[in-house]
Amino acid sequence: MGVPITFLDKYNPEQFEILDMAIRGAGNPAFRTKFYTIEDSPKYSDLNAGPVIKDENGNYRNTYARILIRRKK
Repeated sequence: MGVPITFLDKYNPEQFEILDMAIRGAGNPAFRTKFYTIEDSPKYSDLNAGPVIKDENGNYRNTYARILIRRKK
């Protein structure tokens, strides 16, 4: 799950593990769920550089950095 960096204020290592960071120039490409092309957006290169959301109009846009976490079982 991707959470905002403010999650660190509430981070409980007994409940969650931090996997990586989703931000331009950092992060593990193995966590990528989609590779954007020019058919998706004219700004496809920017979309591939960091976290992306699809807005209510169906347009893709970059969002703030996210910490990727997983709940411990």
